Amino acid sequence: LYLNGMYWGLYMSQERAEARFAESYFGDDSEDYDVVKVDVEAGYQVEATDGNLDSWQKLLDMCSDGFSTEASYNALEGRDANGNPYRGGEILVDIDNLIDFMLVIFYTGNIDSPTAVFMSNKKANNFYAIDNRNDRSKGFIFFTHDAEHSLFSDANSPGIGLSENRVNIASRTDNLKMEVSGISSFHPQWLHYKLTSNKEYVSRFQNRAYNHFRPGGVFTEEKARERISKRVNEVDLAIISESARWGDAKRPGAAPYTRNGNWFGEINKIRDVYVRYRPEIVIGQLRAEGLYPGLDAPVIAVDGVTVNNDDINIGTSAGVAISNPNSAGSVYYTVDGSDPRSSGGTLNPSAIFVNSSAKINFRGPAVIRARVLEKGSWSAISEARLYTGNANYSGLKITEIQYHPEDYIQGSDTIKGKDLEFLEFKNTGTDAVDLSGLKIDSAVTYTFPLSYLLPPGAFFVAASKPSRFFDYYGMKASGNFRGNLANEGEEILVSGMDNREVIRLTYGITAPWPSEADGEGNSLASAENDPGGDPSDYTYWVSSFAKGGNPFSDNILGDDNELEENELDVSLYPNPTTGIIRVEINSFEPDRTYEMILSDMSGRITGRIETGRESVIDLRRFKASQGVYILTVRSGKQSRKLKVVVIR
Repeated sequence: LYLNGMYWGLYMSQERAEARFAESYFGDDSEDYDVVKVDVEAGYQVEATDGNLDSWQKLLDMCSDGFSTEASYNALEGRDANGNPYRGGEILVDIDNLIDFMLVIFYTGNIDSPTAVFMSNKKANNFYAIDNRNDRSKGFIFFTHDAEHSLFSDANSPGIGLSENRVNIASRTDNLKMEVSGISSFHPQWLHYKLTSNKEYVSRFQNRAYNHFRPGGVFTEEKARERISKRVNEVDLAIISESARWGDAKRPGAAPYTRNGNWFGEINKIRDVYVRYRPEIVIGQLRAEGLYPGLDAPVIAVDGVTVNNDDINIGTSAGVAISNPNSAGSVYYTVDGSDPRSSGGTLNPSAIFVNSSAKINFRGPAVIRARVLEKGSWSAISEARLYTGNANYSGLKITEIQYHPEDYIQGSDTIKGKDLEFLEFKNTGTDAVDLSGLKIDSAVTYTFPLSYLLPPGAFFVAASKPSRFFDYYGMKASGNFRGNLANEGEEILVSGMDNREVIRLTYGITAPWPSEADGEGNSLASAENDPGGDPSDYTYWVSSFAKGGNPFSDNILGDDNELEENELDVSLYPNPTTGIIRVEINSFEPDRTYEMILSDMSGRITGRIETGRESVIDLRRFKASQGVYILTVRSGKQSRKLKVVVIR
């Protein structure tokens, strides 16, 4: 900055993370945001510079109760005690952002944020926390601020330099142990500290820490030097003016500070000492607190080349080896996008054991996620995303259209149904589908994200208003389309980056199209879990069983309070059966049809037919293997559910 030709100084390179900042980067209006920071002039008291502290107080109250149980941890992310999304849930904090924020504090050895050694770690300082109070799907995110007490190779009292330990503040003298006495001193490191009593949070922290410190990670010497050099080059010439203007301001009678004599020396300490030795020091500090995995993650090699959480173009095929770098343990991997480790530390039923000497051949796109398991302990995740040169969209199907939702009541407000519109797509194939650059450019507009692989069996849901979608379903939409779907029916076109047509359909609203999807609360759902045929044909669609539809799920039969159970008098025999059953509706009414739906015990539908009073059903048509099933017979608002036992 020059004022009237005089050099005045370097501007701060960090924007102030306040409400206007949030509006610029995250959308909505600045009035929607709560911004929490520390008021230095008020004695280092936490305040809301924008909005209010209501959500911040709610977070503190949860910290006071603790997070040792699964239910308490799940509540922080808007899930029920079993970890399932539910209507009315609220995410209070972005957990991954909190972990990354704390890792930055630990790596840089920042002794002045988010609590300060200068105040015996008893008060908060130098952080921003931002939350959109009208969007329950996101929660608080954290930003470092005023971080000049960082990156010291030498002791700089009260800091100790290169070996500074901010991971375990309690390792200092009793006088410097961290305390939080109330909302005026509540800060994100206290939240992190309270969360470390929960094993799911610890596992999540271990995973992110490992992947940030592993080769290619943000805290490696190579990546740190790249960032430092970029910043140094940006201010290189300005430092000459800086030293000329201010280099002797606090050195009366002494040689002034200069770029060559002083600046380069300090920068070289960071480049040649701090970033070289600091990673192993912090890893040791994290290990001492159980925040770093004791097992190394699997090594994934694609055609002999080791990859680290990379996107790999394999052309037409690739041989993948997943090896265990540890002296003990077993390697498990998944290709459906899930974690080999299930909640609670158990083995995911979808995980596949792999012999370290084996090579797995892939001929299509895939998302590979692997961990090592040894005596109940897990490594971090290794991941590789395999792409091919030519995208294959044959397995990508449109499986649900919520084009005319009902209005609904939330508190004292009436929410317009158009805010709940969504389109659901499913990968029904055996390989992942590369969605990169696909476009919806017809009824509504949306461009799918780059480098997005949809695993087999997985769903992608684009919604008209993701915040309302979360309020209603308790789930995060995959994307946000622009515009609204027409209530009278219209065309939907999905095309690739080369303008190749991928999906085209026109949905209707008049019979024989399902009428319940037209403003009665239901959606259009594909008649089959893995649909074939033309989505412009009404036979492709049925009305969803659930009011509001079934986003991120097949059209499964749930409980419907409007159905009067057991009103229909139905007989079914033989039961158990080897495959063929006879169903009779004893309360038969002329000219009335009945829908019969067969579902497994998880609620997933395996088949359906429409019939009259009597029907002989060959369950083998529905691929019903040995087991217990539910046959639901319904007509209008009357229904009856019966268990069917299939034997072989």
